[in-house]
Amino acid sequence: MNFGTNSADLNQQWDYAGALNGGLRLGIQGPVQPAVFGHIGLGVLGYSNPDNTTSGYVGPEADIGFGLDFRVVPGFTLGAQIAYNVISIINQDGVPGAAKWCNFGLTAGFEFWDAPVRRVYVYR
Repeated sequence: MNFGTNSADLNQQWDYAGALNGGLRLGIQGPVQPAVFGHIGLGVLGYSNPDNTTSGYVGPEADIGFGLDFRVVPGFTLGAQIAYNVISIINQDGVPGAAKWCNFGLTAGFEFWDAPVRRVYVYR
């Protein structure tokens, strides 16, 4: 992810960030599927040097968020999510630093091995 060209104007030294993580998502099944999620892992923060090279740091990463999916057809969902992210590092001078941001996006999901819809007949 790139923080954009105005990151220097925001008094922020990080130009880009990335993460390799794993996590957990808890939600409710049905036509409307709200869910909360969280991830932890390894994050990378980087910045551009005046001599057109890049430097960076590696540290712990975490995020937490909320998603809302809608089952369009059996086995396929569309939705949206929003999350708060943090990557923390200690630079070579021993000074702690962090990049924090919110992100949002659209999601599409395929539900493999979803139980097929069964018809229920009631006899009276």
